[in-house]
Amino acid sequence: MTSFTPMERADAYLQAGELDDALDALNDQLADHPDDQHARRLRAQVLLRLHTPDHWRAALAEWAVLDVLTVDDVIHQHTAHLKLGDADGAHRRLIDHAARGGEIGADARVIELLLESHYQRGEAAEGIERLFDLPKTWRWLRWNGDFHALKGDHRVALNYYCSALDSLDESTQDAPKSALGFIGNLRAQILLRRAPMFERLGLYAEAAADYADAQTSAPGDPIIVFKRGMMLCLSGDVEGAIRVCRDVLAHADDGTRAMLTALLADDARYSALIGALD
Repeated sequence: MTSFTPMERADAYLQAGELDDALDALNDQLADHPDDQHARRLRAQVLLRLHTPDHWRAALAEWAVLDVLTVDDVIHQHTAHLKLGDADGAHRRLIDHAARGGEIGADARVIELLLESHYQRGEAAEGIERLFDLPKTWRWLRWNGDFHALKGDHRVALNYYCSALDSLDESTQDAPKSALGFIGNLRAQILLRRAPMFERLGLYAEAAADYADAQTSAPGDPIIVFKRGMMLCLSGDVEGAIRVCRDVLAHADDGTRAMLTALLADDARYSALIGALD
């Protein structure tokens, strides 16, 4: 009769998606080999995929005793803290790793998690400071735009979003056709950030153009199309706005229609549009 080692059993159970059995096998391995770093790391990952706070806390305890953490370990730790509702703990851990520098502190995934955390906490100045020495690629330029928008510096945010789009276009001009859909989605994300900056600055036609451009990458999103109509209205093209918004509402379900018309409520700038749609 063939006898399998605990690690062989764990691997087989993981491939089959049998997490509880994989955990039992890893427990056996660590009972006999408590210094097995690979098994401990794997046990932490399995615990993270299970379903109770006790499992997630146990996963954090496993990572706490590893000799050396990898970037993936740090990202998994961050996920565990968030699952436990401990956003502050997740933030502090990222801050600590960034302060230590090294491979983890310089990893783009860790940096982006930290920027997202600063953004969620409303820490615009901290985010901008952290971006200062990073390369001026489309990703970090976009984040600069996000933090300046958070501060209310709409003109500066607009400039960063323009630079982010230029950088994205330049860096992807030779991309294969298979990547065009993904790149289009990235462009749309930046356009949908830039359009509200145009609106805040009273550049409504430019905002409408951004929504129209973004619509090509998300043709089924009624909010993008409706907001384009709203910007057309503010730019003076009321007939165009009525045509666009009426078409969206005609094809929307009741819930979506109510959500879209609520965007016009209590704003006298849209009185002509509201009257026509009613």
